[in-house]
Amino acid sequence: MKYLLHYILLCSCLKEGQAVLSTGMSSGDGPYGGDNQSNNMETNDRKERNDENLCRSQIAKVQESVAIVTKVRRQQDDTSGTTMGINIDNKDTHKDELNSERSEFRQYRSNLMSLALCFHEKGATSKAFQIYQGELRRLFKDYAFPLVNIAYIYFRQGEPFQALNSLQMYFKEVEGTHVTDKDSIIFGTPCNSKAMFLEDCISALNLLGLTYFNLYDHQKAISAYNRALEIGENKNSAISAIADIHENLGTLEYELGKYELARASFLRAFLVRNVRRLKVMGTSNYKSADFMPFVQWALLVPPMPRSIEDALGLSHAFNYSLEILKTLIYQGGLGLEIHSCEDTGTQNEIDDKNLYHHQEETCLSIRRNHNDKTELSSLQRLVLRYLKPQDIQLMKNIIPSIPPLSYFEANAVLESLHHFHIQFYGFHDRSSLESVSLLLSKVTKPLVHSPSPSLFDEFPSIKTDDNEKNDLEQLKPRRRRTILFMSCLFSGSEPHGQLVLDVIRRLPKVIFQCVAVGIGSKTPGNDFLSALHGKYYSAGNDRDKAAQLIMSLNPECIVFVENLNNPIMHFLAYERFAPIQILLMGAPITGGIPSSIDYFLSGDRLEHPFRTQASGDLSHLEPYTEQVVLFDGQAISFPEHQYHPPQDSSLTAGEAPFSSYSLIYSSFGDNDSHHDTTSYDELNVPVVDGSIYMCFQNIFKIHPIFDSVIVKVLHGDPKGHFVLQAARINHKTKLVKDRIRKLVVETVCSKPSAANTVTNAKRTEDIHTSTNHTKNGIDICSEAQTLLSRIHFIPRVNSDQLTFLFQRATVVLHPFPFDGSKTASDVLGSGVPLVTFPQRYLRGRLASTLYATMALHEIDPGVKSTTCCVASDIGDYISKALRLGLDGEYRSRVAHAIQLRKHRIHDDQETSFEWARFLTRALGVRITDEDLARQMDYVPHPWQKAEFHSEIILDQQRRWKRAKLEAHILLQ
Repeated sequence: MKYLLHYILLCSCLKEGQAVLSTGMSSGDGPYGGDNQSNNMETNDRKERNDENLCRSQIAKVQESVAIVTKVRRQQDDTSGTTMGINIDNKDTHKDELNSERSEFRQYRSNLMSLALCFHEKGATSKAFQIYQGELRRLFKDYAFPLVNIAYIYFRQGEPFQALNSLQMYFKEVEGTHVTDKDSIIFGTPCNSKAMFLEDCISALNLLGLTYFNLYDHQKAISAYNRALEIGENKNSAISAIADIHENLGTLEYELGKYELARASFLRAFLVRNVRRLKVMGTSNYKSADFMPFVQWALLVPPMPRSIEDALGLSHAFNYSLEILKTLIYQGGLGLEIHSCEDTGTQNEIDDKNLYHHQEETCLSIRRNHNDKTELSSLQRLVLRYLKPQDIQLMKNIIPSIPPLSYFEANAVLESLHHFHIQFYGFHDRSSLESVSLLLSKVTKPLVHSPSPSLFDEFPSIKTDDNEKNDLEQLKPRRRRTILFMSCLFSGSEPHGQLVLDVIRRLPKVIFQCVAVGIGSKTPGNDFLSALHGKYYSAGNDRDKAAQLIMSLNPECIVFVENLNNPIMHFLAYERFAPIQILLMGAPITGGIPSSIDYFLSGDRLEHPFRTQASGDLSHLEPYTEQVVLFDGQAISFPEHQYHPPQDSSLTAGEAPFSSYSLIYSSFGDNDSHHDTTSYDELNVPVVDGSIYMCFQNIFKIHPIFDSVIVKVLHGDPKGHFVLQAARINHKTKLVKDRIRKLVVETVCSKPSAANTVTNAKRTEDIHTSTNHTKNGIDICSEAQTLLSRIHFIPRVNSDQLTFLFQRATVVLHPFPFDGSKTASDVLGSGVPLVTFPQRYLRGRLASTLYATMALHEIDPGVKSTTCCVASDIGDYISKALRLGLDGEYRSRVAHAIQLRKHRIHDDQETSFEWARFLTRALGVRITDEDLARQMDYVPHPWQKAEFHSEIILDQQRRWKRAKLEAHILLQ
């Protein structure tokens, strides 16, 4: 999503200032659409010209127009009191509105627009905004299109509400009963399939859809995209814009759980771009931008699998997609073949079976040797679904025409990626992620390392500390090392700002200067800004602006807090901005980027107890691409006292209903909660006599393996209730509900027969009288109904309510194979027992290190963490959960020990000291550990000394050996 605005200069029948704003999506849950590269109408010759000279020529044209307009106005007014001048230094000299009917004024308007676009393309958005708003909109009130570019700037800066206001004003001025835009009055509204300038309206609708998407108003986003398609489909003048619409619609469909429709939308965008290419230039001068929708199609991974088998199948399909991309890059389209699928059965469930009914399946595979007659397995093909017959024929024509992409310059900008959720599937992902980074580096355009024209001009909100000299320019050579932290999740409601807050506070200021760059629209809390002494910079949703910021700040070290949560963050990590670049465990998995990330920071206790840097024949077992740095001690720490800025509860909950209800009542529809007789408190937790087992994690982390834990815990505690967090988007919650419902029926009920199956048509009248309830043809027997009535999905809550929420739980269960660090810290900080099952990899070991720090057995010898709370296998996990849920006396002992030791896990000074030790060595700062500890006022507590850590590691190794030995004996 690179903003490249193009325009058409004034002539007799074309309107100046036209700009196609095909941008990418930006959202809290995830991920984004719309490659904009093909919208660039500039020639290579123009791109090679110097940007500064280009803007100077535009300024000269504006100044010529100013002279002409001033002369005309003097003649009109018969006065010499009015002067006209271009405002490029924020000095308002314009006094009166101009009318666009006179050719002189229209030329002036055209030159102003060209100058604004020049500044915009250079990244000087404040100057561009000044001309759009301060000159064009004030002088030419009958010219509406600058509103779209204004909205675009707001959107890229992470201000969707202001963008929405500008877009609504634009549509009000170009269509309806009170049209004020002069071009719309003369030529007709652009929001019409027969309009001369329909691409203007399509661009505005595209941005409108993106804005609504950011505001979680998905239905209005869909309406905006569909209207754009109605206006511009099959229009040659709008091909690029329509391709962008299909891409953005694909990302929206992905977010709504319509994965096969999303894939089809990406393929349609690919077809639109390549049909145009074949008509215009054939196979010569192929641009990798034309290939980007196909990349999005290939890398699409559903956020959550429908079953364990589905997780395995999707993982295999993802890896085969990477092989297809590799074939296209190195061999071209002739290395692939499109054919009818031998097996017409579906590999996975799809969104709407009616749309796919009776349609013959078409598959895409890597071309085999003509002598190979063996039948392809389902793992050796990808199904092309939801495409019309004419689309399939176009695919057959276009795929062979694609040359090997490695022959061409990588010129595409891609900020829509849909493979990030592969990390939640629980597999060894290093090789897959390395392949992704290698393939994307072959087809995506590197960032141009050019500092912003004026850092403080472009970011006027930057604060400076009055007590410190700004050493961005002053210190040459610099005594202090600048450490730049970068994340899309720095806001007070997100965990990653809290993950590094203690580090930023405690790193010695005489050695390090900490700065931070945030991606997205969310603002950090006051505690985070205070720790940085105001040196926080927001890049909004603009990757180029983020790159400019980084270069202007000139850091010695960059810490990417995560790189598998946001496309902008992901691609920034491909670049070398600093001598030392580090990946932190914000997403606790390797980034797979060998060329630009030097280190991955973890901890000795956070990794496998026998973890070594695997090499030789065992190198495939190594989970990290980067060099791993293992900190001593706890290695992660969150502040005990946290600032949570005010949050909108409706945005926090998303589409989830504010009233909770048990799973049995939602089995017949997400709005069937009125049958539920369970009482709920103000946080939507059920008020019941039995125990509350709570797993309040992002629903992505509820793996199909964990479903059986939920069912078995409720089997073991007939009065217990299980509480889970509903997703912001309903379909994600529904998928987990359906999974659990199916498992409960299979576990509890006998197989349904045709005689006792209640049809959906008859369900409504029989729902209160039938022993069995039916959902989609599945009988839900009375035993299953009882169990399902004890499973509850409740809305997300604001961050400042989490402590109160956890204290309503009897015991909190941490999911696996992917757990969480911030949630574990919050739960234990609330004094509530937490059950966890450490996994082989970091992503499933984050909670156990906190128990090791607390050493509960020192408070109560009968409450050792490995006895009460840290499980060795699934059966042990369920047993520990049930004992804590059913044995009130034992639970009180555990909670008492946690209450007395929870202070150890927060504000852990050893973690900050380990950071400082590593950074001083990595950056060549010569200082002893003793001097560094004095600088940081760090005196280790007994639980922060080497002897304590060694005993923990030895205990982990003993337990691992014992578990392996027991498994070996049982298998004999």
